[in-house]
Amino acid sequence: MQKILEDITSPEWWFSVVVAALIVGLVVVYVARIFDSTSRRFAGMLASRSKAARNLRKARVSHYVENPHLVPFLIAKYHGLQNYSLGAMVMAVLFLALTILVLTDNAGHAHQGARFVLMAVFLGWAALTWVFVVYVIRMASGYLLVMFEVERRLEIRTGPTDVQI
Repeated sequence: MQKILEDITSPEWWFSVVVAALIVGLVVVYVARIFDSTSRRFAGMLASRSKAARNLRKARVSHYVENPHLVPFLIAKYHGLQNYSLGAMVMAVLFLALTILVLTDNAGHAHQGARFVLMAVFLGWAALTWVFVVYVIRMASGYLLVMFEVERRLEIRTGPTDVQI
C-alpha cells in the first residue's frame, strides 16, 4: 500500500498518466472517424445491393407474369434450392459429428497433432458449409418472394380460378 501511495504522489506517475490519456484520446478519435466512415460506406453498399436485388426481383416477376407457362420452372428452382440447402445442412452436421468423433478418440489411434489438424479441418468445413447453407436459403427466399408476387399478379390479371400455382 505504501508503494502505491508513493507512486501516486510522484510526478513521473502523473506525467505517464496524462501522456497515456492523451494517446488513448487521440487513438479513440481516429478509430471513431474510421468506424464512422466505414459504417457509412457499408450501409451505402448494403442499400445499393438491396436496390439491385429489388430490381432483379422485379425483372424476374415481370418475366414470369408475361410467361406464366414458365412458372413450374420457377417452382422447381425454389424446390431445388431447398433440397440443396437440406443436403448441405446434413453435410455440416456430419462434419460436426466427425469433429466430435476426433475429439473423443481416447484409444490413442491418432497423434495429438493429427487429431488437432483433423478437428480444425472438420470444424472449418462445417463452418463453411453453414455459411453456404445461409447463402442458399437466402437465394431460395428470393425465389419464394418472386413466386408470391407472380401468384398475386396472375390472380389479379386472370382471376383466382384460372391459374393454379
